[in-house]
Amino acid sequence: DCDEVYNYWEPLHFLQFGRGKQTWEYAPQFALRSYAYLQLHNVAIKLLHLVFGFRAKGQVFYALRVVLGLVSALCETVLVRMVARYVDRRMANCTALALFGMAGLFHAAPALLPSSFAMCLGTLGLAAAMVPPTCDMRRHVWQRVVPATVAFVVAVLVGWPYAGIMAVPFFLEELLVPGLGNSGWWRWRLQRLAVLVGVGGVSTMLVVSGLVAVDSWYYGRTVFAAWNQVASGNLAWVNIALLGVAACIGVLRMAALAKYYAAPVRAFMELPAISNTTQTNELLPLGPSVKMLVSSSQKSLNEQTDERVVCMDEAWYWYPSSYWLPDGYRLQFVQQANAMQGQLPGDFIPVHSSGSVKASTSAERTDFNGLNKWEKSHVGELSTCDYLVDIEYPERSSNDKQVDRRKWRQLGECQAVLDAENSAVLARILYVPHSIAQIMEWAAGQQQKWGQMCVFQQTKDEEKH
Repeated sequence: DCDEVYNYWEPLHFLQFGRGKQTWEYAPQFALRSYAYLQLHNVAIKLLHLVFGFRAKGQVFYALRVVLGLVSALCETVLVRMVARYVDRRMANCTALALFGMAGLFHAAPALLPSSFAMCLGTLGLAAAMVPPTCDMRRHVWQRVVPATVAFVVAVLVGWPYAGIMAVPFFLEELLVPGLGNSGWWRWRLQRLAVLVGVGGVSTMLVVSGLVAVDSWYYGRTVFAAWNQVASGNLAWVNIALLGVAACIGVLRMAALAKYYAAPVRAFMELPAISNTTQTNELLPLGPSVKMLVSSSQKSLNEQTDERVVCMDEAWYWYPSSYWLPDGYRLQFVQQANAMQGQLPGDFIPVHSSGSVKASTSAERTDFNGLNKWEKSHVGELSTCDYLVDIEYPERSSNDKQVDRRKWRQLGECQAVLDAENSAVLARILYVPHSIAQIMEWAAGQQQKWGQMCVFQQTKDEEKH
């Protein structure tokens, strides 16, 4: 997912290796993204290095995804066990089966997205909420209220601000359901309200203090990124319509692809109802990992000593992050016919140029805007590229570009890429055997269409080296 790559993997790569792509959300004048969230994962990477000795980019990339997947699985396990213990064992079995078959959750679990982080913390909050209310206030507070409230607060402040909707059933139950041993009407309600306000207030102050301290250090001024993200929807200088508002039909299609029978419930649970910036990764956190199609051998890559430039044009959103590029290689965007006209990510100022990570993250930049306007400085010339990752769709009428084979030679074999624009939706919802897929295509009167993603090397490269 391009949002996952450019807003999280690339900044994390910068914090580790001193180089990476930068989006306008990380410009100090906007400060919409939290470095504290990235540092949580950076700490996990350092622990993996200490325990397993992981150093290579590929090792770090996959190890972190494995850890994220294990954390998600642990959160789900806690939820199922709490349902079995406090609600009903048969319901717990059904919950486990439903979680096991949820394709959207499978993709969301290892994604480096705040919405996935909020999903895990929200799951822990729901697990704690399974403990039934009781008149024993000490047990009620420490076994139910504290873990649930803290989990929801962290999910909202560190993860996704709109994840607070997951906490609504818990808070309603606290104020409306008396539980065992409680009588009367006001006394237990006032007690619970006081506990909720106290626990929520203390946990909020602690979390906000940590977030503000970390983000302010990186941005070079006092910053609360979570508030900036929510407030930006009401600021005149940000045109929210340009941030990728998802059409209803697109949301329904995506939900069908991710979860077959409970998509409406899941979409509602993750719907930012108070925001008009509904993006696809917010409705259903999908973080598919797209492998890099660089076919040249590792030996030849390691033999190069100068910086090499890997370019992408309209396929920029396929980039799987700089963790897939060897040292000494960097990504550059090039502009070709029919390519995106909006604002592409720029580059963090390399640490070797700025002198420190903080100097790069706090540097005021004039090449970013909040209106998704084209920024020429974020795009280079095709002639400066050593490699080009290009994708072509033969079935599209707008496909009028071809790579000049006199200047570029193809490396390895091209990979097939589904042309979603000219392929039937039904055949993409479920995985089916090829023979059955052919029958479905025949019945629908529409076959799956494919494009080609290829890697090219500029021929002048051989002359220079």
